Amino acid sequence: MSFVGEFYPDWLTRQVINDSFDWTKSIKTNFITFFDYVTLHDSYWITLNLNNYGEVTLVIKLDAFWNKEFSQMQENNQNWPFFVIRIPKAVNVSFNSVDQDMIISESESKCFPNSEIEKTYRHLIEYRLITSRIL
Repeated sequence: MSFVGEFYPDWLTRQVINDSFDWTKSIKTNFITFFDYVTLHDSYWITLNLNNYGEVTLVIKLDAFWNKEFSQMQENNQNWPFFVIRIPKAVNVSFNSVDQDMIISESESKCFPNSEIEKTYRHLIEYRLITSRIL
């Protein structure tokens, strides 16, 4: 059985555990641009992995019905692609789940100016929630 679930391919499990995704083939973007092309509506959150370098890898199985063009869905092929996200320089990871239902009902993204990010870092350091800036 696969680490991330019995219905997912072994290659996904190996790459999540070994942190071995080939990021040279990835598309670098931000969430605001991403949401112009893809919706996470009815997608399924598979796993979250935090490595030793403060990088978070998220694996989401996109709902092909709501992402027909992105997933190249056709009548006879209902391919539900895996969406793998790397978030560098993560300061905190918090995950709360009331039950086992990991379906994403809605999502949004908001862009903050660098001055607001700097202010947040200063507060985190001041209140000793982090020991140093991760930049």
